[in-house]
Amino acid sequence: MKKTVKGRVHCSENDLTSFHIFNSDMTDYGYISLAEFEVEVEIPPASELTAEAIRRLRVKQDRIQEKAAEAIAGVEETIRSLSLLTYVQEASDGQPAE
Repeated sequence: MKKTVKGRVHCSENDLTSFHIFNSDMTDYGYISLAEFEVEVEIPPASELTAEAIRRLRVKQDRIQEKAAEAIAGVEETIRSLSLLTYVQEASDGQPAE
C-alpha cells in the first residue's frame, strides 16, 4: 500500500548544521523551517511490521537480560566477598562476627 507523507525540514537554532525532519512546523520549539516536502512511501503489510516489532523487542529483551545478569553477578560477588570476610573474622577470634 502506498501512502503520501508530508514533512518539513528544519535546522536547530543552536546548530545550523544539524537538520531534522518533522511532520509539523517546529519553529515555536527552537527550529528554523527550511522546506516542506511530500514523498510517496510503500507501507509494508501489517504482518511484516508486526514481525519487525517482535524482532526489535526480542533484541531489547536480550540486552535487558544481559544487563540484569551482569548486575546479579556483581551482587553475588559482593555476597561472596562479605561471606568470606565474616568467615575469616569468626575464624580469627573464635567469636561470631557482628
